[in-house]
Amino acid sequence: TSAGGYDGFLVKLTGSDLTALWARNWGDSSNQEAHGVAFNSTGDIVVVGFLQGSVAGLSSTTLTSAGSSDAYWAKFSGTDGSSTCAARYGDELGQVADIVAISSAASGAQKDMVNMVGYSTGTITFATSMSLTSAVPNGFVLQLSP
Repeated sequence: TSAGGYDGFLVKLTGSDLTALWARNWGDSSNQEAHGVAFNSTGDIVVVGFLQGSVAGLSSTTLTSAGSSDAYWAKFSGTDGSSTCAARYGDELGQVADIVAISSAASGAQKDMVNMVGYSTGTITFATSMSLTSAVPNGFVLQLSP
């Protein structure tokens, strides 16, 4: 059931007859959208999209948008759909994460690297010394360690 606006959701289906094994959703009265999904080598799932308002349950803290929309990622257990960690990035303008891909390297530093693609207007800060600023929408690529 939606909490209002658009809510993100994730459903794990069986491979044989597409029976739902579990389902999760997240949202509040504002909009939260899931735009991309990828699986790592252990079966965990990473979802990216954008959020407005505040969303509890995607990490140990509530994720709250700084303005129009913020890009986010969330990692879920493939076993039961519980959220294991999440983060949001953005300012008062618009930021969106659209696509996620996870490295399929068998071993080494590249195994299960998360690669997120999106766009941002304003300033999007990924780490203390890693910010991008633009007055018009510009694309970004972010790589995260597993």
